[in-house]
Amino acid sequence: MNVLRILCVYLLIIYSSSLLPEVFYYEYDSNNRLIGVEHQDGTYEDYVYDNMGNRLHKAVTAPGAFINRPPSTVSSPSPASGTAGVDLLPLLSWSAAMDPDPEDAVAYYIHLGTSSNPPLLSSGNATAFGIPSALCLDPGTTYFWQVSARDSHNTETQGPVWQFTTTSTFEQTNTDGDSFVDACDEDDDNDGVSDVLDPFPRDPSESADTDGDGVGDNTDADLDGDGIPNRVEVGLELDPEDPSDAADDLDGDGYSNLAEYRNGSDIDGAASHPGNLAISHIKLFAQDGAANDAFGIAAALDGDVLVVGADEDDGGERDVGAAFVFARQGDVWIQQAKLTPTGGASGDRFGASIGLSGTALVVGVRYDDEQGSNAGAAYVYEYDDDSRRWRQTAKLLAPDGNSGDLFGSSVAIHGDLAVVGAPENNAKGSDSGAAYVFSRNGAGLWGYQDKLTASDGSSYDGFGQAVSIYAETIAVGAPGQEANGDDAGAVYVFGTGANGAWTQRAKLLALEGAEDDQFGFAVALFGDRLLVGSPGNDFGGSNAGSADLFTRSSSGLWTQTTRLLAVDSSASDQFGSDVALAGDIAVIGTRYDDDNGSNSGSAYVFQPNGSGVWSQEKKLRANDAGSGDELGGAVAVSGSRVLVGALGDDDLGSNAGAAYVFELDTTVRPSQVLTVTKSGTGNVTSSPSGISCGSVCTASFDTNTQVTLTAEPSGEYRFGGWSGDCGGTSKTCQVGMDGAKSVFAQFTLLIRPTEVDWQVTEIYIATMGYAADNEGLQYWVEQIQNHLEWTPTTVAQSFFDQPLVQAQYPAEQGYGALVDALYQNIFGRAADSDGYAYWLSELESGHIQRNQMIIALIEGGWANPEAANDMARFANRVHVSLAFTEEQSARGLVYSALSEADRVTLREIGRDLLADVTAEVATRENAIARVPGLLAPLSP
Repeated sequence: MNVLRILCVYLLIIYSSSLLPEVFYYEYDSNNRLIGVEHQDGTYEDYVYDNMGNRLHKAVTAPGAFINRPPSTVSSPSPASGTAGVDLLPLLSWSAAMDPDPEDAVAYYIHLGTSSNPPLLSSGNATAFGIPSALCLDPGTTYFWQVSARDSHNTETQGPVWQFTTTSTFEQTNTDGDSFVDACDEDDDNDGVSDVLDPFPRDPSESADTDGDGVGDNTDADLDGDGIPNRVEVGLELDPEDPSDAADDLDGDGYSNLAEYRNGSDIDGAASHPGNLAISHIKLFAQDGAANDAFGIAAALDGDVLVVGADEDDGGERDVGAAFVFARQGDVWIQQAKLTPTGGASGDRFGASIGLSGTALVVGVRYDDEQGSNAGAAYVYEYDDDSRRWRQTAKLLAPDGNSGDLFGSSVAIHGDLAVVGAPENNAKGSDSGAAYVFSRNGAGLWGYQDKLTASDGSSYDGFGQAVSIYAETIAVGAPGQEANGDDAGAVYVFGTGANGAWTQRAKLLALEGAEDDQFGFAVALFGDRLLVGSPGNDFGGSNAGSADLFTRSSSGLWTQTTRLLAVDSSASDQFGSDVALAGDIAVIGTRYDDDNGSNSGSAYVFQPNGSGVWSQEKKLRANDAGSGDELGGAVAVSGSRVLVGALGDDDLGSNAGAAYVFELDTTVRPSQVLTVTKSGTGNVTSSPSGISCGSVCTASFDTNTQVTLTAEPSGEYRFGGWSGDCGGTSKTCQVGMDGAKSVFAQFTLLIRPTEVDWQVTEIYIATMGYAADNEGLQYWVEQIQNHLEWTPTTVAQSFFDQPLVQAQYPAEQGYGALVDALYQNIFGRAADSDGYAYWLSELESGHIQRNQMIIALIEGGWANPEAANDMARFANRVHVSLAFTEEQSARGLVYSALSEADRVTLREIGRDLLADVTAEVATRENAIARVPGLLAPLSP
């Protein structure tokens, strides 16, 4: 018998309102007679027939009742069954149960106890349950737990019984001082975040770690862990919590934001990118480096030889110090020697200052005690070609050395001359300071030559804190000198006379020196240039720091030619804590820069362009820098090579220290001249800097640099627009320096309205709160000009006959809304309680009319000196409104000819234009600049 099996699907509607399918299988014989029905639940109905073909079984009926299927069993417990040493407040979790009925929701019933048939503890929809503090488990106890899954029809599937044993030892501390010890406290630090969700459960100041780096968000310098610090991202309007923007290319120069940051180029400036200045670097360590050595506290570089100081090295004695010499062989730097002082003692701090010239180096030991406690000394080493070793050839001492002089705090050497600073020598008063000059004779012997002091030296000048020598010129820093204020600082320049004696040639002060600048904290000479660091300068924030470049003329006169500042300076960076100069490269250390974490440090490279204008070319950072590294605490430069110390690096132990060698591309790129001329009153500035002029100015920029010009009007002038190689009316424009460029900036007087224009506009703004339409303005102006009986007070009264005004101030509303509106529209603030009460009373009593109040408030504001700022805002709003009506006139916009929708739009534009106008001129100019674009869609 052939059997035909047919699948049918019926929908069963049950009283629970669920709509679920049920499947039936029908079977037929070869005579096409129904012989069976199989239901989804497995029930099978047979049908047979007699000889006459009559079916003997019951007829097929509609499908039966709804069939509910139970959820699956939960699994994967945590803690796993049999686990020991579980916390007293464990987080119990399991894998979700699956329910074959899609409309069913699954709830979990958690059982927990010390018997194998644990009682019900809690229920919920989550697949985890944290034991609360109130139910803290007993230590050293075995617990049994079970999770049952129950669906919406209360069909339950019990899970297996698991077990775990709690820890028998636990901490008794109570971080937040509540009634629970930490082991039984679900929020140890009471910061509102459960310990199971808090990456810092015992630190109330931290409760989140966005990037999972172990540093809390409140102190993490890089929230998203993308390698770009938060403050850099915020400054560039990037998202500090979105790591994906590190791969973006903000300036479109082909380098990712992260690549530019790591290489120190400008993330938002296409002209500065890693391709402009190579920044490959090598990291150096002492071969025997250890924690707290401070390797990198001093640095010196000359060609293929460099020296790094480690004044806390413990070679034989604690903090006796050492200096490490490296020589370059091919592309590799090899440690050539470790130098330590003969007879060195604990705490000498040998290596805190270093000078290198050719095959001779001098190392300062400011705490040497040979001439008294902390009198100080310096050692000279020279390289012997025959033995290929560095030999100590002299120990330099001050001929009048005394306890506490700190001779050796600074050292410098050039050729056969060396200079050593003693900033706490008492030659001109307590800690006034001195510097000593030593020379090498033809026999190679070093001897004392002269003692240098400031001609006007006084107590606490710190003369000798920094020294530098080039040929027969010596510069000595005195950061405590007070000519420009306490600790403002000064630098003294010395040279030799005809008889070979050293004489003071100049005393240099910063042009904008101020108290606590510490000008002279670091100095560097090269040829006729002198670079001076002022780490306490506040130009970019408190102790942000600066550096000043001086140039000596052919007549020997030193003049300050430029001030160098970090483009991203920030408070406490101490830019200028060390400086170095060689040829056309200036390097400034910034040991407390925070880009890679607090006090991670950095160094900046400045170079002049083809026209001699100095600007920041590169910011040097280590790609593995971290908090406390203090990269830039010491810097040195020779040729195109820069050495930067990082005394706080932790690779070989906490504060073991490291040093980085950077190789620069010093190609001087050709420059192009940009000339800016202007008319009217205002200023034009540029980024990169160079242009800042009141009339005509020029500056040179590297070829292909994108220069942004910004126009800032002043007084009664507004910015009218650009012409020449710039165009448009926006206050900024871009100039591509692919050749010499010339730009004209036009500043024009604000609209000089008649007195009537101004007065009517005042009434418009005071009453309606938005800029006038030109047709309406002209109507009211004509009434006053052509009819003797019309005055501003009459116009103000007539305003209240207009439908728009009546709609804004309905009669049934009372006078309170009018008083509020007038104060806001004229003064930009609410009325004080006394003023509000006065005007409300006057209006309600009929002593004064609404139009009279408007005129009284306006005239009273102009007459009240205390309202000067409020009225400056009001005047700016009037100027904007007049520019608005003037533009309508120029475009042929007539209010009555507009559709109702366009009239509404015009009023909305007038309100929007005034919304952000304050007493600041810039807000007025920004609003006026927006007028043409806003009115363009309405133009006929």
